[in-house]
Amino acid sequence: MTDLEGWTLTGDPSDPQVAWLQSGQLRRDVLWPPGFRAVFDPTIRVFDRTGRPIVHAGAGLSGGCRVGDITYLVEPLSFD
Repeated sequence: MTDLEGWTLTGDPSDPQVAWLQSGQLRRDVLWPPGFRAVFDPTIRVFDRTGRPIVHAGAGLSGGCRVGDITYLVEPLSFD
C-alpha cells in the first residue's frame, strides 16, 4: 500500500492519461479498476463500474498499490 496523503485527483479530457494524481508540481498517473470511467462536467468525476460516483477533482485519495514506476491503483478517502 502506498500513502497518497496530500495527493488529489486532477484530469483533462485532452490528456492521453485523462486522470492523474497531483501534489504541487508532481504528477502520478493512475490505473483504475476495469469498468471505471471519467466524466467532465466541467471538472473530472470518476464513477465505479456500477455508475456510482467515487471521486471528483481535488478530492483526496487514501492509498494505492504501486504498479511499475509511476502508476498507482487508487481508492478514494470515502465511498459515501
